[in-house]
Amino acid sequence: LNGLKKYNTLKAINNAPESKLFKDGGYLISNCKNASLIFDCGSLGYLSTSGHGHCDALSIILSVDGKDFFIDPGTYIYHGDPKWRNYFRSTEAHNTIKIDDKNQSEIKGTFVYGRKANCNIIKSYISETKDELIASQDGYENIGVMHERSVVHDKNKQEIVITDNIKTNDSHSIFMYFNLHPDVKVKRQGNILFLSHENTQIKLIFDNKLNVKTYFGSNNPIRG
Repeated sequence: LNGLKKYNTLKAINNAPESKLFKDGGYLISNCKNASLIFDCGSLGYLSTSGHGHCDALSIILSVDGKDFFIDPGTYIYHGDPKWRNYFRSTEAHNTIKIDDKNQSEIKGTFVYGRKANCNIIKSYISETKDELIASQDGYENIGVMHERSVVHDKNKQEIVITDNIKTNDSHSIFMYFNLHPDVKVKRQGNILFLSHENTQIKLIFDNKLNVKTYFGSNNPIRG
């Protein structure tokens, strides 16, 4: 309780910290006056088994006006229910791309992975007005697919553009996931989602070629 009291006395920082790319860790933190974006382009997890890693290659999380919108749902459980343990580690529990309903990395046990996705930073650019990062991950190389993602944060326009490039010579099913904070309210108009968290609203605009579905607290399939 004493720690919570001290935390509640902290004053908010008025000026947003500068954007920064942590190449060794594999994270871009892109900040502007009212938004903070984190782009994960790092390794799967710790040491050879990557036991605490999740299938989150090329995922993003986003907060606007101090409100969380796109989130990483965390771990939830280590033991007791493999179904839920595996869901929270899965690709669909993170804001990234899933191919042919397969995880980017192969979950083989509670704290064990087999095949692992590796990320590579292709291009990075950081300035006061725009941040851009292009990275790829090879988690689907075994089925002949390479996933490349570009994230451009235009701070003047207050706009973030995510472009996914799926490189393959075959046909595959492609799924794009966005996991929202539970307090975010969703209104839909075609392929545009209006997302509201308290008094802050943002728009999520999908390509018209995509078939958009929303879930809230679904158990079959586990979503939301």
